[in-house]
Amino acid sequence: MEQAPKIISKEIYRSDTGQWLADAQNFRTALFTQIRVNAEPRTYEQRISANSNRAWYCLIPVGGTSCTMNVNYSYTTDRGLEFIHIISGKNGNAIYDNLAGAFTANWDTNPPVINTAKINRSSKNVTMTVTDNDRVNGWQIGAWDTREFGVTLKNAAGNIIQQPAQSWTESDYKTKNAVISYAGLPDGRYNVQSVYAKDLVGNIGTLSLNEDLLIDSTAPSITYRYENADPDGKLVKGLENLRINITDPSGDATLESLVLSGGPNSELVTLAFTSQGNGSYTPEYPRIYPVETSEDGFYTIEASAVDASGNRSSKKLNFLYQPANMITLDRMRTLATAVALKTSDNQPLAYIRTSILRRQDGSVITGELSGTLTVRKDAKFPLTLAGVTVAPGQTRVIVFDMGQGEERIYPVTPGIPGVTGSSQFALEFPQL
Repeated sequence: MEQAPKIISKEIYRSDTGQWLADAQNFRTALFTQIRVNAEPRTYEQRISANSNRAWYCLIPVGGTSCTMNVNYSYTTDRGLEFIHIISGKNGNAIYDNLAGAFTANWDTNPPVINTAKINRSSKNVTMTVTDNDRVNGWQIGAWDTREFGVTLKNAAGNIIQQPAQSWTESDYKTKNAVISYAGLPDGRYNVQSVYAKDLVGNIGTLSLNEDLLIDSTAPSITYRYENADPDGKLVKGLENLRINITDPSGDATLESLVLSGGPNSELVTLAFTSQGNGSYTPEYPRIYPVETSEDGFYTIEASAVDASGNRSSKKLNFLYQPANMITLDRMRTLATAVALKTSDNQPLAYIRTSILRRQDGSVITGELSGTLTVRKDAKFPLTLAGVTVAPGQTRVIVFDMGQGEERIYPVTPGIPGVTGSSQFALEFPQL
């Protein structure tokens, strides 16, 4: 009894590369011109043909085991997927005709499209969005795909560097978002020439950038200066005289934030600041209580700086503080009453006496003089001055009526009666 043909192995010849292959596999373009088959011997002549064109065939003689047929499978445009089926049978009789195997040809001549690309200097990476219009949302989703992304750079020595992406995300089935980090490259100046995306068969899409890039991993340096000296742990008279200096090899570092904390009132406030040029900054003048001894607690300023490469640094300064034009009053004593008591000569028990006051330009101050009264947070009782009562830890606006510039007396009294102890306060008049 005769047996049907049985194929043992098969190969297809790719003439554009000169290779015999077990399968056609994935490729950009290809030309296949021969198929070779090995089969078990039979007592009849076997016919091996291509299912797509039965005129392409070869014959295995009686007792023979192989034959080679000429074919013409050319893939040079667009993209596609084809199964090259082989039919085996008995020559002259279709009784044994059967599918005996297949080669898979998967071709793609279309490069992916790079939609956008951006250098993110602070994050030290390049982001890009890529579309592969050949990809399909179905069982063939893996047949045509783009999975390789990168950036091409040139360093100062003229060497070309290709930096690949380590991962990516998908916006939809044909759009990918890649992130290429260059943080591991040595510091120096580079030119980001282009980004690229490569699909499974080697089609490459590129997008030119041609942007200069400074890779800098050195954090900015922060120093504090007051009267040309390091003020750490020392008395600073007027924060407007304090300088915060930011230096960085890249020359593009800036002060990012300035935070004040500590002092007798346990301050915690973010300060504004003004650039003086050349990396030097001055804090905007805060209203804080003077601290002249370490027993009252140091103030702390923490400056944070950042450069264009995203390197950050911070530094703290501990200091004592008093306003630049501060006048210290003698300790005043009064009774534990909220009433402005007077002595026998008609003077308040505790008071502030103003002489003729002048502005910074020398003119005499007349009429209303506005200022602020601050009572220390650790004060034992609130204070009342010029009709305004200020609780411990508070600052309120007060107004002195200077008349035509003559001397004035303003009583200072406890804000509540019956409390003993001391309350320290500060007056500030910006016009003086």
